[in-house]
Amino acid sequence: YGIEDALSIDEAIKIISSSCRYGSYNFNFLQPDDRFNPRTNLVLPLGVDINTLNLNLTPDARRIVQHTLNSAMQYEHGDIDEAVSMYRSLCEPSLKISAAQYDSFTSLSKALKQNGCVEVRRVKDVQGNTLSIVLLLKFNNRLTNIINATTDAGRKLNSNYLLYYSVFDEFAGSGYLFDFEGSEHPGIQRFYRQFTKSNQPYYRYHLNNLPLFIRLLKK
Repeated sequence: YGIEDALSIDEAIKIISSSCRYGSYNFNFLQPDDRFNPRTNLVLPLGVDINTLNLNLTPDARRIVQHTLNSAMQYEHGDIDEAVSMYRSLCEPSLKISAAQYDSFTSLSKALKQNGCVEVRRVKDVQGNTLSIVLLLKFNNRLTNIINATTDAGRKLNSNYLLYYSVFDEFAGSGYLFDFEGSEHPGIQRFYRQFTKSNQPYYRYHLNNLPLFIRLLKK
C-alpha cells in the first residue's frame, strides 16, 4: 500500500530515485522482477472456522496448542502501553528505536484504537502476570502483526502458541487475513510456519546513489 497503488512501478521508481539517494522501499503484490528482492511474508486467511484453521498447524504446533489450552493460562484483551513497554524491554537490544519513536508509535496506536483499527491481546498466568502480548493493526480486512513480545517465563510455558491460536480462534470466520508482517528472521519464520504455509511476498527496491566512496561502504 503506497505510491505504487496509483502509479506504474516504473513511475514509482522514478519518483523514489528523484526524491532520495539512499534507502529501501517495499512494494506489495508485484510480479517477480529482477529489480526487486522478494521477502517472505506469511499470511493466514481467517475466513473459515477454527477447526478448518487447525488443519494449517503442524503436528507439533497442534500438540503444543492443545497442551496450552489445558493449562491455567488465560487469554484476554491487553493494553497498548504494556505491549509497547514489553516489546521495548524484551526486544530493544537488537533494534535502534529512540524513545521519541516509541512515544510516537504509542500515541498513533491509541488514536487508531479509538477508530477500531488496533487490537491488543495477551496471555497471562494464574497470578495475572503477562506472559505474551500482541498488538495488531486491523485495517482493510487484514489483521497485521505489529508487535509481539514474550517473557522468559512465557517461553517455558509456550504462551505465544496459545496467544496466536486464540487470536485465530477469536477472528475465525471473520474474513480477515492474518498478516504475520515479515518473516525473514529464521527463528521467527520457523515459529510462524507452524501456523501457515501461505506466503504473500513483498518486494524490496533498494536505492544507492551515494558518492562512490560512500556507496562502497554503505551497501
